[in-house]
Amino acid sequence: MNKELIKKYKKEFEWWLNGGNILIKRNNDEWKLEYPYWSGDNIKYIIDDEYVEFRKALVEGSTIQYNPQTITHDRWDDLTLSANDEFGCKLSHYRIKPEEPEFKAGDWITFGLSEDTLEQVVRIDADGFPEISENSSRIEDAELWKPQLNEWCLFYEPKNLSCYYLMQSSGNGTSSKNGHNWTCCEPFIGTLPGVIHD
Repeated sequence: MNKELIKKYKKEFEWWLNGGNILIKRNNDEWKLEYPYWSGDNIKYIIDDEYVEFRKALVEGSTIQYNPQTITHDRWDDLTLSANDEFGCKLSHYRIKPEEPEFKAGDWITFGLSEDTLEQVVRIDADGFPEISENSSRIEDAELWKPQLNEWCLFYEPKNLSCYYLMQSSGNGTSSKNGHNWTCCEPFIGTLPGVIHD
Protein backbone atom coordinates (compact mmCIF):
# COMPACT_ATOMS: atom_id res chain seq x y z
CA MET A 1 0.00 0.00 0.00
CA ASN A 2 1.11 3.52 -0.83
CA LYS A 3 0.63 5.83 2.17
CA GLU A 4 0.62 8.99 0.04
CA LEU A 5 -2.06 7.51 -2.22
CA ILE A 6 -4.17 6.58 0.80
CA LYS A 7 -3.82 10.12 2.18
CA LYS A 8 -4.89 11.54 -1.18
CA TYR A 9 -7.94 9.25 -1.31
CA LYS A 10 -8.69 9.22 2.43
CA LYS A 11 -12.50 9.31 2.08
CA GLU A 12 -12.46 6.60 -0.57
CA PHE A 13 -10.14 4.47 1.58
CA GLU A 14 -12.40 4.84 4.64
CA TRP A 15 -15.45 3.98 2.51
CA TRP A 16 -13.68 0.82 1.33
CA LEU A 17 -12.60 -0.11 4.89
CA ASN A 18 -16.25 0.11 5.95
CA GLY A 19 -17.29 -2.39 3.25
CA GLY A 20 -18.13 -0.01 0.40
CA ASN A 21 -17.19 -0.58 -3.24
CA ILE A 22 -14.58 1.51 -5.03
CA LEU A 23 -14.33 2.15 -8.78
CA ILE A 24 -10.86 2.35 -10.26
CA LYS A 25 -9.65 4.01 -13.44
CA ARG A 26 -6.17 3.16 -14.72
CA ASN A 27 -4.67 5.65 -17.17
CA ASN A 28 -7.39 6.32 -19.76
CA ASP A 29 -9.24 3.01 -19.34
CA GLU A 30 -12.89 2.71 -18.31
CA TRP A 31 -13.97 2.84 -14.68
CA LYS A 32 -13.96 -0.70 -13.21
CA LEU A 33 -15.17 -2.28 -10.01
CA GLU A 34 -12.15 -4.20 -8.76
CA TYR A 35 -10.13 -4.81 -5.63
CA PRO A 36 -8.15 -1.66 -4.76
CA TYR A 37 -4.54 -2.41 -3.90
CA TRP A 38 -3.92 1.26 -3.09
CA SER A 39 -0.70 1.34 -5.04
CA GLY A 40 0.53 2.20 -8.50
CA ASP A 41 0.71 5.29 -10.70
CA ASN A 42 -1.93 6.96 -12.87
CA ILE A 43 -4.80 5.36 -10.94
CA LYS A 44 -7.94 7.19 -9.85
CA TYR A 45 -10.38 5.98 -7.20
CA ILE A 46 -14.00 7.01 -6.57
CA ILE A 47 -16.70 5.88 -4.18
CA ASP A 48 -19.26 3.60 -5.85
CA ASP A 49 -22.54 4.88 -4.39
CA GLU A 50 -25.77 6.32 -5.79
CA TYR A 51 -23.87 9.48 -6.85
CA VAL A 52 -21.18 7.57 -8.77
CA GLU A 53 -22.08 9.12 -12.17
CA PHE A 54 -21.54 12.58 -10.69
CA ARG A 55 -18.25 11.47 -9.13
CA LYS A 56 -17.05 10.16 -12.51
CA ALA A 57 -18.05 13.42 -14.19
CA LEU A 58 -16.14 15.49 -11.62
CA VAL A 59 -12.95 13.46 -12.08
CA GLU A 60 -13.28 13.88 -15.85
CA GLY A 61 -13.59 17.67 -15.58
CA SER A 62 -17.34 18.26 -15.80
CA THR A 63 -19.29 20.64 -13.57
CA ILE A 64 -22.11 19.47 -11.33
CA GLN A 65 -25.15 21.70 -10.96
CA TYR A 66 -27.68 21.89 -8.15
CA ASN A 67 -31.36 22.80 -8.28
CA PRO A 68 -32.94 23.34 -4.85
CA GLN A 69 -36.46 22.95 -6.28
CA THR A 70 -36.97 20.00 -8.57
CA ILE A 71 -40.49 21.19 -9.42
CA THR A 72 -39.10 23.98 -11.61
CA HIS A 73 -36.04 23.02 -13.64
CA ASP A 74 -35.14 26.51 -14.80
CA ARG A 75 -32.62 27.27 -12.07
CA TRP A 76 -29.40 25.26 -11.96
CA ASP A 77 -26.42 26.60 -10.00
CA ASP A 78 -22.85 25.46 -10.60
CA LEU A 79 -21.29 23.74 -7.59
CA THR A 80 -17.67 23.65 -6.52
CA LEU A 81 -17.23 19.99 -5.65
CA SER A 82 -14.61 17.30 -5.76
CA ALA A 83 -15.34 13.64 -6.45
CA ASN A 84 -15.07 12.69 -2.76
CA ASP A 85 -17.36 15.42 -1.44
CA GLU A 86 -20.65 14.61 0.24
CA PHE A 87 -23.80 14.93 -1.85
CA GLY A 88 -26.33 16.01 0.77
CA CYS A 89 -29.53 15.99 -1.29
CA LYS A 90 -31.56 13.61 -3.44
CA LEU A 91 -30.22 12.57 -6.84
CA SER A 92 -32.93 14.59 -8.60
CA HIS A 93 -31.44 17.82 -7.22
CA TYR A 94 -28.18 17.31 -9.17
CA ARG A 95 -27.21 17.10 -12.79
CA ILE A 96 -24.08 17.12 -14.93
CA LYS A 97 -23.87 20.54 -16.58
CA PRO A 98 -24.83 20.15 -20.25
CA GLU A 99 -22.22 21.11 -22.82
CA GLU A 100 -22.81 24.41 -24.53
CA PRO A 101 -23.90 23.88 -28.14
CA GLU A 102 -21.42 24.97 -30.77
CA PHE A 103 -24.03 27.19 -32.45
CA LYS A 104 -27.08 29.06 -31.25
CA ALA A 105 -29.71 31.28 -32.87
CA GLY A 106 -28.31 34.74 -33.50
CA ASP A 107 -24.72 33.61 -34.14
CA TRP A 108 -22.96 34.72 -37.29
CA ILE A 109 -21.42 31.95 -39.34
CA THR A 110 -19.25 31.49 -42.42
CA PHE A 111 -19.60 28.44 -44.64
CA GLY A 112 -18.96 27.07 -48.08
CA LEU A 113 -15.95 27.66 -50.27
CA SER A 114 -16.07 31.42 -49.96
CA GLU A 115 -15.01 33.01 -46.68
CA ASP A 116 -17.20 35.97 -47.67
CA THR A 117 -20.36 33.92 -47.12
CA LEU A 118 -21.65 35.38 -43.88
CA GLU A 119 -25.12 34.67 -42.50
CA GLN A 120 -26.92 34.88 -39.18
CA VAL A 121 -28.31 31.66 -37.69
CA VAL A 122 -32.12 31.56 -37.43
CA ARG A 123 -32.36 28.24 -35.58
CA ILE A 124 -30.48 25.04 -34.78
CA ASP A 125 -31.79 21.69 -35.98
CA ALA A 126 -32.14 18.59 -33.81
CA ASP A 127 -28.57 17.51 -34.59
CA GLY A 128 -27.09 20.88 -33.60
CA PHE A 129 -26.48 22.19 -37.13
CA PRO A 130 -27.36 25.82 -37.97
CA GLU A 131 -30.08 26.93 -40.39
CA ILE A 132 -30.07 30.46 -41.82
CA SER A 133 -33.70 30.86 -42.90
CA GLU A 134 -37.08 29.30 -42.35
CA ASN A 135 -36.69 27.21 -45.51
CA SER A 136 -32.95 26.50 -45.50
CA SER A 137 -31.47 23.10 -44.90
CA ARG A 138 -28.85 22.60 -42.24
CA ILE A 139 -25.34 23.83 -42.94
CA GLU A 140 -22.84 21.13 -42.03
CA ASP A 141 -19.63 23.00 -42.89
CA ALA A 142 -20.43 26.09 -40.83
CA GLU A 143 -17.86 27.84 -38.67
CA LEU A 144 -18.47 30.61 -36.17
CA TRP A 145 -17.55 34.02 -37.55
CA LYS A 146 -14.50 35.54 -35.93
CA PRO A 147 -13.60 39.19 -36.50
CA GLN A 148 -10.29 39.86 -38.14
CA LEU A 149 -7.83 42.57 -37.14
CA ASN A 150 -9.12 46.01 -38.20
CA GLU A 151 -12.39 44.57 -39.52
CA TRP A 152 -15.31 46.99 -39.05
CA CYS A 153 -17.72 45.59 -36.48
CA LEU A 154 -20.67 46.62 -34.35
CA PHE A 155 -19.90 46.58 -30.63
CA TYR A 156 -22.52 46.73 -27.87
CA GLU A 157 -23.49 45.64 -24.39
CA PRO A 158 -26.43 43.24 -23.96
CA LYS A 159 -27.94 45.42 -21.22
CA ASN A 160 -28.08 48.46 -23.52
CA LEU A 161 -29.19 47.28 -26.95
CA SER A 162 -30.02 50.81 -28.08
CA CYS A 163 -26.32 51.78 -28.23
CA TYR A 164 -24.23 50.19 -30.97
CA TYR A 165 -20.76 51.45 -31.80
CA LEU A 166 -19.11 51.02 -35.18
CA MET A 167 -15.38 50.44 -34.69
CA GLN A 168 -12.51 48.37 -35.99
CA SER A 169 -11.84 45.08 -34.23
CA SER A 170 -8.67 44.32 -32.32
CA GLY A 171 -8.89 40.90 -33.94
CA ASN A 172 -10.34 38.92 -31.05
CA GLY A 173 -13.89 40.25 -30.94
CA THR A 174 -13.05 43.19 -28.73
CA SER A 175 -12.23 46.81 -29.31
CA SER A 176 -10.29 48.63 -26.66
CA LYS A 177 -11.25 52.10 -27.86
CA ASN A 178 -11.51 54.47 -24.89
CA GLY A 179 -10.27 51.65 -22.65
CA HIS A 180 -13.53 49.70 -22.91
CA ASN A 181 -13.77 45.99 -23.79
CA TRP A 182 -17.14 45.24 -25.34
CA THR A 183 -19.15 42.14 -24.45
CA CYS A 184 -20.77 41.64 -27.87
CA CYS A 185 -19.39 41.99 -31.35
CA GLU A 186 -21.18 41.46 -34.67
CA PRO A 187 -20.00 41.87 -38.25
CA PHE A 188 -20.90 45.15 -39.92
CA ILE A 189 -22.55 44.23 -43.22
CA GLY A 190 -23.66 47.71 -44.27
CA THR A 191 -21.77 50.29 -46.32
CA LEU A 192 -19.25 52.37 -44.47
CA PRO A 193 -19.63 56.15 -44.78
CA GLY A 194 -17.06 57.98 -46.90
CA VAL A 195 -15.38 59.67 -43.93
CA ILE A 196 -15.11 58.16 -40.46
CA HIS A 197 -13.88 60.20 -37.54
CA ASP A 198 -12.52 58.71 -34.30
